[in-house]
Amino acid sequence: MDELIGILKERADSGVEIRFMYDGFCHARSLPDDFPNQLKELGIQVRVFEPLSPFLSTDQNNRDHRKITIVDGEVAFTGGVNLADEYVNFVHPYGHWKDVSVKVSGGAVKTFVVLFLQNWHLDGDKRKDVWEDYIADGTDKPQENQSASEKGFVAPYADSPNIPNDIGETVYIDILNQANDYVWIMSPYLILGSVMLKAITYAAKRGVDVKIIIPHIPDKKIPFLIARSFYPELLQAGIKLYEYTPGFIHAKVFVSDDRVATVGSFNMDYRSFYLHYEVGALFTHGTVLKDISNDYENTRQESQEIKLLDYKSFSFTSRTIGKVLRLLGPLM
Repeated sequence: MDELIGILKERADSGVEIRFMYDGFCHARSLPDDFPNQLKELGIQVRVFEPLSPFLSTDQNNRDHRKITIVDGEVAFTGGVNLADEYVNFVHPYGHWKDVSVKVSGGAVKTFVVLFLQNWHLDGDKRKDVWEDYIADGTDKPQENQSASEKGFVAPYADSPNIPNDIGETVYIDILNQANDYVWIMSPYLILGSVMLKAITYAAKRGVDVKIIIPHIPDKKIPFLIARSFYPELLQAGIKLYEYTPGFIHAKVFVSDDRVATVGSFNMDYRSFYLHYEVGALFTHGTVLKDISNDYENTRQESQEIKLLDYKSFSFTSRTIGKVLRLLGPLM
């Protein structure tokens, strides 16, 4: 983190406008109280999204879980990667940390600019930015040097609790419902509501090759036990389950039929689908699909397949706790 702040300071000193926004829960948990002032002294504009309040409020459930970086209005990055040492494996609290992000260019960058600025001003700041000022000239022009097989489409999308349209869950379910050959999924958490559980199992029962990879070393024990409690239903439907044995998977990936994929911040749980501010990028066609599927297969090769007998070998206590805690799934 210190290295990153050093780079941002050097860029700010060179006249680059830098805006740094992070969620108030992270601020309360792992950052010093004067961290915003430290950034401001370096010439960095800063926002703490929804600072935690000692007074109870339902707004405290609505965290900014988006991961967006925009550079010069030309490229944007999104995915699962936060700014912390474990995400780049400088430290290993949960074994090897596996994550996925994507770099986007072209017209899609406009959407990421708008999404960033919407949250930047969500605290009621009256000064309005003109988002067109943050788009590079020529962003919409097609890349003529691309072959026909390389061209595809990218559609950024986002959810927010103040516009409850459940886009993230809908994207995942749509991929499952339209799949003909395969759907491969990576997720750090697997706390499935009835709608998502039916969509996944129905896809497998109609012959789609459904694979799911989750961590073997959890960062949070309770969500991990709840995830494992779904194993019998998923396995009996014909879904293949894997645990990433080197450590923890934080990637949020769906890829299907060499036709469509999505990478973003949406976990497969209630909070991501209904409470948090989230973001993703949906890809159709193009060489990026092969990159995503290759990465998935490489990750699967490092993972342990879980059979029903493996689930039954887990301790009776852990299996029972997982089933009971499923009642608390919406709180996880």
